[in-house]
Amino acid sequence: MVNRGRWVKYKAKESPGGQDLYIMQTLTHKGLQNTAGAMYRCSDLFVPIIKVQIDPVPGRPDAMMAALTGRNIHIQTKDGVRTERPDRVGKTGWTPRRFTYGGRKFVWKQEGMSTNSMKESLFEVEKEWPKPGSKTGKIENKTVARKLMWSERPSLLNKYYILHFAGGLDQFFMEYLLASQLARQVAEWQTS
Repeated sequence: MVNRGRWVKYKAKESPGGQDLYIMQTLTHKGLQNTAGAMYRCSDLFVPIIKVQIDPVPGRPDAMMAALTGRNIHIQTKDGVRTERPDRVGKTGWTPRRFTYGGRKFVWKQEGMSTNSMKESLFEVEKEWPKPGSKTGKIENKTVARKLMWSERPSLLNKYYILHFAGGLDQFFMEYLLASQLARQVAEWQTS
């Protein structure tokens, strides 16, 4: 029996019900983790602008374990590949997750006590250091107070997430951040 899979598409719109701006798609296979996706501008659906690769969870975890386990996300843009690394790879939770862009350091942080998969905020890092006494690789940091990107979900019944970007961000950086957030959704989707 051939497992052909099916395509899953995540759309980024200018507003709920509005015009599609970007699409992230992945080919899913029954019982397997999703570890790759491609993001396209809707104005050019034939050339991916960003490709993502997510490290798989070792073994054959159930869908919930795969969704909750933090791992590296490799994001390929025209400028090369950047890797977002959680402080504790292979442990529950995706944040804090760190990366470098344009020679500057950034960190995704969880907002409050939410377990919502997209309730993350992005900050620029001024300084970081290993947490004293940590045996699991935790890192402490001082960040710039201004959020660069954050998200909200009006309700658990709502299928839309609302992503907010701070003013003045470069378009390519905004696309990178959008791909990062959509990569998390790709990693969390698993067909049973």
